Amino acid sequence: MSRLGGEAASTATLRDHGTRVTALCVYNDTLCSGSYDQIRLWDLTSNTCTTTLKGHSNTVTALCVYNDTLCSGSFDHTIRLWDLTSNTCTTTLKGHSNIVTALCVYNDTLCSGSLDQIRLWDLTSNTCTTTLKGHSTYVEAICVYNDTLCSGSSDTTIRLWDLTSNTCTTTLKGHSNTVRALCVYNDTLCSGSDDTTIRLWDLATNTCTTTLKGHSNTVTALCVYNDTLCSGSEDTTIRLW
Repeated sequence: MSRLGGEAASTATLRDHGTRVTALCVYNDTLCSGSYDQIRLWDLTSNTCTTTLKGHSNTVTALCVYNDTLCSGSFDHTIRLWDLTSNTCTTTLKGHSNIVTALCVYNDTLCSGSLDQIRLWDLTSNTCTTTLKGHSTYVEAICVYNDTLCSGSSDTTIRLWDLTSNTCTTTLKGHSNTVRALCVYNDTLCSGSDDTTIRLWDLATNTCTTTLKGHSNTVTALCVYNDTLCSGSEDTTIRLW
């Protein structure tokens, strides 16, 4: 782990997973980490693993938190909901017919991206309310901006969905390969791709304003810290923009 601000330095190394770590999210003072078939919960005040959550039968690919519930998606096609007050699985959501690739929450709705489509789940009843179809191939990344769900796909496009009507309002075209990562900064959507570029899209006009070039391989991850965009890539580097 490292502290942000000034010079970054590693403050701790958390070890216990036997295979690669594939997903992370934070809940209060707890770090949740996903790996092959299990999730570990780490106390960030002591940097110790307090709990191992088992239930998935294959790699955990995505994590997000809704109130006191941890949502996890997996290669096993399911989403599991875990009560973080008791560390138990309360529900398994079934509906996807392929790998669950991405998760995010909008109000009381869990949005899940998969290699088949996007599903919206009502977390008050744990039921699938809507399936969003439009991408012609795999959905690789999703994020929420106000009432809009943004989805990136291996069909090279980004779709914007109005979550009040569950309709696709816009398709953003510009990348020449799979869209792997999405995040939002103010009114700008940032997208990373297998084409090695990052594109910045003005969500007020739905136009690409800038293309950031520098990575030499797939851009796999994006996040924003203050006014800095951080990008991770298969070229083994992290770039700050």
